[in-house]
Amino acid sequence: MNNLSFLKNRDFQNRLISSKPLDEKIAHAYVELSYQQNERMIEQRFPLVFISKNDESIQQGRGYRYKYKVAEQAQAFFDRAMQLRLSKRAQTIRFNYIQPLFENAQEPQQGRVEYALLPDYGPLNLGEFMRKLSFLGDDDWITFCNDSQYVYDKVSACGQVQINE
Repeated sequence: MNNLSFLKNRDFQNRLISSKPLDEKIAHAYVELSYQQNERMIEQRFPLVFISKNDESIQQGRGYRYKYKVAEQAQAFFDRAMQLRLSKRAQTIRFNYIQPLFENAQEPQQGRVEYALLPDYGPLNLGEFMRKLSFLGDDDWITFCNDSQYVYDKVSACGQVQINE
């Protein structure tokens, strides 16, 4: 079995925990996978498959947990990115940017994301997920923490940093 294909036999899931219900947005979620090759960022959009919604108590209030899995079409893209990364023909794979995104989102998303890319670890918050990806360099962390492309809570990865321009 190819060691690079760890997603083939396991479902990569992420869970969006939100204080607001998503309503019709649920069915139109997607994820963007990307890696850098030479000076070019290679990006592709893949659907997220909705699995379930649970209401729950989140820090003294009601909240919603939406569970998604990455569609099978993402496997070939992921395998190629990993092969290029391990052969040093790709500089970075942006796992830390994996997040549920929605078509026609009128307002910025609120909430946080948990990751189950590595099922043996269970669901991980963003900081735990990024620390498990040992090939992220210091520059990757700094870029991520300063970038507004990740629209959910980054506190577990970046701390309570507030940048005023």
